[in-house]
Formats: sequence, C-alpha cells, structure tokens
Amino acid sequence: MIKKFLIIFFCLLILRAGSSFAANKVELVGGADNWKLLLNGEEFFVKGLCWSVDINKENEDYYFGLIKELGANAIRVWGIGDDTQYLMDTLARHGLMMDLGIWLQQHGWVDYINNDDYKERTMKEIEENVRKFKNHSALLMWNIGNEVIFTLKTEEEKIAYAKYLEEICRMVHGIDPNHPIVSTSSWAFSFPYFKEYTPSLDIYGTNCFGLEGILKAGKELDKLDIKSPYLVTEFANTGDWEAPLDENGQPIDVSGVEKAQSYRDIWQKAILKDKDRNCLGGFVFIFGDKEDYGGVWYNLFMDGKKRMSYWAVHEIFTGRKTENLPAQIQEFTIDKTCRLEPGEKIIIKLVVLDPEGDSLDYEFKISGLSEYGNKVVKLKSERLYENTFVARVPLKWGIYRIYAYVTDAEGNLTIESKSICVGLEKIKLTELKI
Repeated sequence: MIKKFLIIFFCLLILRAGSSFAANKVELVGGADNWKLLLNGEEFFVKGLCWSVDINKENEDYYFGLIKELGANAIRVWGIGDDTQYLMDTLARHGLMMDLGIWLQQHGWVDYINNDDYKERTMKEIEENVRKFKNHSALLMWNIGNEVIFTLKTEEEKIAYAKYLEEICRMVHGIDPNHPIVSTSSWAFSFPYFKEYTPSLDIYGTNCFGLEGILKAGKELDKLDIKSPYLVTEFANTGDWEAPLDENGQPIDVSGVEKAQSYRDIWQKAILKDKDRNCLGGFVFIFGDKEDYGGVWYNLFMDGKKRMSYWAVHEIFTGRKTENLPAQIQEFTIDKTCRLEPGEKIIIKLVVLDPEGDSLDYEFKISGLSEYGNKVVKLKSERLYENTFVARVPLKWGIYRIYAYVTDAEGNLTIESKSICVGLEKIKLTELKI
C-alpha cells in the first residue's frame, strides 16, 4: 500500500512540474501549395520573435509580459548554451514554443570538405542535445545551421556542407521523428543546395530584411520547383548593409514610422499572402534591448520603453492597435555633419509630433561607427530654445552616429540617427573614446 502511494505521489510530482517534460508531436501536413504545421493535431502558424535578451528570475515576468502583450507564440534562438534548459522550461510554463537552433560554423572557420574531426565531434554533440531536448514541451522544431552556405567561398565547400547537413538531418530524424527540421538561408541563397544535396530537410528557412527580399525568396522556391514549405526565420526593415549611404559613407537609418510599416508590409503582403500555400509563419527580428549600434537599428524596445516597431508587431500578431503611439520625429537636422573640427559645437534641431499630445523628454546619444558592438553612450547637450539643442562633437577624429531619443509620458520611445565626420578623413573607429 505504501509502495503504491509513493508511485502515485511521484507521478503527481511529475505532473505538477508542468508540461516541460511532456513530449509534443509536431508535424507537417498537406503538401505542395497546401502546407500546414500541426502541434498536437492543431494548426500552429508561427508568430515568432528572434530572441536577444538574457532572462533570469528577476526579469522573467517583465520579458514574458512583453511577449504576451505582443501576441507571439514562439521564439527563435541560434544555438544551444548553458541557459537553454532554463529558457525552455520558462517557455513551457508560459505556453510558448521554441525554434531551437543548432549552430554550425560559418565563414570558413571550419573546413567542411576535410575536417572530419569537427564533423564527427559536432555530430556527437548534436545527437546528445537532440536526446536531451526532444521530449521538451517547448520544442517546436530544430533549426540546424544559420546562413552557413552564404558565408562559404567555394562551390566545393558549399556542396560539402549541404551533404553534411543531410547526414545531420537523417540522424536527428532517426532519434526524434516528432519534430521537423528547418535550416536557414540568407535570402534564397542556399535553396538550390538544399534541394540537390539535403533532401531530408523538412522546411526551408529564409532570413530576409525588407519586403522585396521575402517576395523574391518565395518566387525562388517556385522557380526551383521546390515543393517544401518555408519559414521566414528573420524579418525586419532594410538591413544596414543594403541601405543607401549618406555623405559620410554611412547607412541611412529609416524613421521609426517606416520601420513599423516594414513589419506590417512583410507580414501582410508576403507571409500572410502565402499562409494557405507554403508559408508557416515568421520570426520578427529582434526581441532585444541591447543598446548598441545594431540594437538601435533593430530592437523593438529599449530600456523598458516601446518603439513604433513594437506596436506594429503587436498589431500584426494580435490584430489590435495600441491606444497610444510613440512620438514621430518629423525633422532631425544637424547644422554640420562632415569635416567637423574635434570638439566643435553642433546645432541639433528636432520637429516632433506626438499623436496623443503627450509631454515629451529629449536626450541625445552617440556611438562610434561603423562596427556592431560599439556601445551607445550619452552625449551632453544644452537646450537653446524649443526643440533646438547644442552639443560638442568628440575630440578624436572619426565617424560617429548621433541619436535623438524622444520619450513620451506613456513610456514610448522614438529614436532617429545621423552620422557625423570629425576631421578631414573618414576613419573607422575600433574603440569609442569621447
């Protein structure tokens, strides 16, 4: 009797632990031009977020409150690390899913033709992780490799990688038949290699920035007569690498209004357009608040404040518009942006409209250019009158980006930026010292 009681008690403990260890069945049904992703028999259309925050017990409620408000149902990570178990357990508690990335080396850092040691070691690591996480209730699918083929130089290397990916897919399917595999391409660059050398791949992933890229990726699938479904594994406004350049040779960042519209256009004119055909949804780039050059370009929020793109994603995922939008910076001018003397004063003028007439706070920041990772720091400024300010540029020669931060009374944030060049030459900085 005691033994029976202990068995029942132990089973109850497992159930009370949550669904974190209850395996799901995720499957693809339909066929060409009629693909659906099913989670335990119910259609699951991905309304995802690319994950770029560090969570812990102190900030968990905050970040997952944002996810709930946005209406997302899944996140994407690029690799497995020490925090993966905790993150997946937390997702399970909140009823969310994960596109679990398995990182494979890019840019020729490994020789996929001859480096058998790397391939064997990596295959073993992947097998261990698949066995570890295959029954986790937060697991939606495996995402093996991110833009690898795009980064390889020779045709021989690309083919060798695609064949190695096929070996991985077969192994993963053998261990875990209940979750599909996606591999991510930069635009449609990898699609021909996937089709020819990786037939066990279930879903074609594409990272696209800007509407035209995603529309072209969809057309490329048709052109190659690929019958598999696809998933937009990253989407956002135009990337800084393809944006037009200003007089200092730096990418021009579009306005917050334009960024927000990019998310709407991509979702409505590309992803939803193919929803009942072969698109399984998409992951917004990026759910993050790191305050650096790339973060300011793409983040949905910053330091607890929500940007125009945040509310656009909320709208496309939930179908509801917010009652209070961030301010719009209609004009952002700097009286002089090139050939500045070190320490020279600049005059900054803003014309700002808040849709609800909220009170506004202004702040200016600066970063070195043009490398990712350069932190954004405060730039001292003084108000001359109304929305006109004066600030001094750095003493060190080089190219910088000036950011105008406008925060409304409801905690919404708008950021616009422009580059300046201190000195007579365009010097790329590796370290920001102001």
